[in-house]
Amino acid sequence: MAHYFAGVILLNQCGFLLAQHRDNAPEILGKNQWCVCSGEKENFDKDIFETGTRELFEETRYKIHPSELKLLLEDSFVNELGNEVHITVLIADYDGQQTIECREGQEIRFINPSEIETLSWYNNNQNYFKEAYNHYLKR
Repeated sequence: MAHYFAGVILLNQCGFLLAQHRDNAPEILGKNQWCVCSGEKENFDKDIFETGTRELFEETRYKIHPSELKLLLEDSFVNELGNEVHITVLIADYDGQQTIECREGQEIRFINPSEIETLSWYNNNQNYFKEAYNHYLKR
């Protein structure tokens, strides 16, 4: 059975990207690695944009309307448990006003694009952040 996830990368005005440093607990997939703020689509979610909005709020307390999210990419992989995962990565501009809270993981912060090559990433997440930064540069 496939699992459907939405992830959101916020971009600030300097081109820094919001990333999550996952927990280091043994039961966590991708423990101690960096990733996009994301979560699985629930039956009550209208669509993947609503999932992204909900998950971003749950993990950071950042409020955004689904219409503010733009599709960046879609990816599929098999995780460490052998589950097929489909992730839709969405991007949006950070409003520069709301406080970002770390509600999940060790840390959630805006990373400098120069850090993309130096951090330890979960699965294909490094490429998601490269693509998000390229999107920022093309504006």
